Amino acid sequence: WGWATVVAYQAPTEVKIDVRGDFGGTTAVTAWRLGAWSETSGYPTCVTFHEQRLCWAGERDRPQTFRASKSNDFENMAPTTIEGTVEDDAALNYAIGANEVNAIRWMSSGRSLVLGTTGGTWPVRANSLDDPLTPTNVQIKRANTFGGADVAPIEVGDVVVYLSPTARKVRELAFLVERDNFAAPDLTILAEHVTASGVRQMAHAPEPYGLLWAVREDGGLIALTYEREHEVVSWHRHQLGGSLNGGPPRAESVAAIPSADGTYSQVWLVVRRTVGGSEKRCIEHIDRFPADTADAADGYFLDCGLSLDDPRTVTGATKADPVVLSVPAHGFSDGDLVDVADVTGMSELNGNRYTVASSTAETFALFGVDGTEFGAYASGGQVRKAVSAVAGLEHLDGETVSVVADGLVHADATVSSGSLSLEAPASRVHAGYGYPTEIETLRFEGRSPNGTVQARTKRIDHVTLRLHRSRGGRAGPDPGTLDDIELASGASITGAALFSGDRAMAFPAGFGIDGRVVVRQDEPLPFTLLGVIVNIDVAAR
Repeated sequence: WGWATVVAYQAPTEVKIDVRGDFGGTTAVTAWRLGAWSETSGYPTCVTFHEQRLCWAGERDRPQTFRASKSNDFENMAPTTIEGTVEDDAALNYAIGANEVNAIRWMSSGRSLVLGTTGGTWPVRANSLDDPLTPTNVQIKRANTFGGADVAPIEVGDVVVYLSPTARKVRELAFLVERDNFAAPDLTILAEHVTASGVRQMAHAPEPYGLLWAVREDGGLIALTYEREHEVVSWHRHQLGGSLNGGPPRAESVAAIPSADGTYSQVWLVVRRTVGGSEKRCIEHIDRFPADTADAADGYFLDCGLSLDDPRTVTGATKADPVVLSVPAHGFSDGDLVDVADVTGMSELNGNRYTVASSTAETFALFGVDGTEFGAYASGGQVRKAVSAVAGLEHLDGETVSVVADGLVHADATVSSGSLSLEAPASRVHAGYGYPTEIETLRFEGRSPNGTVQARTKRIDHVTLRLHRSRGGRAGPDPGTLDDIELASGASITGAALFSGDRAMAFPAGFGIDGRVVVRQDEPLPFTLLGVIVNIDVAAR
């Protein structure tokens, strides 16, 4: 077998061809056939690798056919033979036999090659489960009648997550030993509203939380916390910052890849917004809050923005009056304001702002700082220049953005000519579109001598919020009645420090049937809610 592309018609029995695969000779033959894929017959719409074969399916004229290349020869689709016997590594070409058309929408490679069709899922496997596929031992049997949409599935562990034909249900395809078959339960059965507009694309970010991200047809961004071995299946919606023609921005695509340092799964998005009066698309990634930080200045909780954080490494510090820091290639000038952090030994320097004096290329003095009584410098340390304006924001010209400066919320600022001005100098600044985060609980259940408290008149007396590395936030009985969460001794904690622990607060709700709690974070600051603990008073019958 060889193949060629017809480049010119010569006569009814003659064409000019470009030989692409050797025919093994030039003798005229009458055995020929048109290629399976063309402009007239259609091209494959889905592809995957399976058992060292490149597999194709989804052709327009042959919607139920799947093809696989010669083993370990991905571009070779020839049905090779030796003296009339089909070799085990020969290419495969099979069509699903069914009572109705089952157009193949996707393929997934696992222990079996699974074909997702409009009318169900069809595992493709050898007669013996542990044998490789060959042209003579292929079995294709329908596992169930839950069809799939024309959207690529996601492999999560040993299951396949895919969309129903309407793209409004998310199913997991898992092999059940007790059934000796594949089951496809609905993962949206308790949250059908989350995918009501349909899903257009999915991506899996396994680290650190096991999230399945999805973009809806209406541009909404949703995610599923999916840890099947722990029976955790929980949907959540993610509101993006900014706007599009007066409405919410639209997420158009999502993908997940390992982060540059390999410590987490980095989620990338294409988002469409109105910026400066024009529609623009931005490619953005969701960053991760550092796991070892206790400082809000390290957190970036904004969309489509940028951060200013340019630390210079300290290599030495003198116990002198004034203190002289050794900072190679620091680039500072006399009169500059700098912040010092993470110095070991001479820890008295940390967390303070100083004025640069007597600067050289490698050193500078801290004006007016007598370090003769400080501890001896041991190692490490970072110094950052505090500035009054932040540049590099040309992509947000004309937009009003949220700002966090040194871990504290700054007043909103307008970007002009790619920069914005700060009310006070800061060395770590984040600027971009802010977005709210909100959770509203279901109606609480509780013990009662008379049985369930559902549909009973009741009142939530007070609420205890269990927080982790958090700052800011409000809580109350409904979105219109929210009070600030006091994080320490009746007042906010100082500086940019974060709070971990339980915080109790009085609840301004009266008696009613529902009994819900709303927790909201409007500010671009870290906020992790671990639990909501309520004290409920139930009215007598």
